[in-house]
Amino acid sequence: MKRSTQLILTLAVLGTAWFTFSSFTTTKTTVEEITTNSEQDIQNVYLGAYSVLYSQELEQPVEVSFIVNCAIPELDRSGKNFKSSPYDIKTSDNDDYKNNVWDKGHMAPAASFACNAAQFNQTFYWLNSALQHEALNRGPWKEVEAFERELAKVFDTVRVDILVDFPAWCEVLETGATVPDAFRRHIQFGDQDVWLYFPNDSTVKGKDWSEFKTALRRFEPSLKR
Repeated sequence: MKRSTQLILTLAVLGTAWFTFSSFTTTKTTVEEITTNSEQDIQNVYLGAYSVLYSQELEQPVEVSFIVNCAIPELDRSGKNFKSSPYDIKTSDNDDYKNNVWDKGHMAPAASFACNAAQFNQTFYWLNSALQHEALNRGPWKEVEAFERELAKVFDTVRVDILVDFPAWCEVLETGATVPDAFRRHIQFGDQDVWLYFPNDSTVKGKDWSEFKTALRRFEPSLKR
């Protein structure tokens, strides 16, 4: 049985919490706020573009929520690079993504905020970058982001919640950051929603994003212990 399948089955048995981010109230606002959770020195950051629960221990985002604010991108991302946020938070950096299969995976997509310069720039904070396998980032992940923008042409509000999995077996790079095991994505639009589970490995190559739909509605958050 594949590791990802084992994880899903385990979560199905143990799951006791809805995959929602009740602590997040992402709206189309420019208010910025940051709070600290002592466990793993986790930071709650609320930006105009998205909300992120960030682990300084893992040097990775744990949860990200946003509302698609731009159905038809207007700004060009050419020459844009990830950078530190204005906050004093320990994150991953360029060294974690060098000479390996890990892309700088946007959690809140740049194109989905490319109608507002300030929000567009916020998507390039390291806070919004996860170590994502190149096959996922350049394939199904990119495709589902485009799907969400298509939805935004029809629905007033398209909300996306992402949960990043870090079970105990995750790889820790020599440069310090921890590689996520999987990404779960919940898309809400109108009175409908879509739930997705993406393994963070090469098995996703060549597959359509819709192949990762899951009927599983309950998730147990998975952090390294």
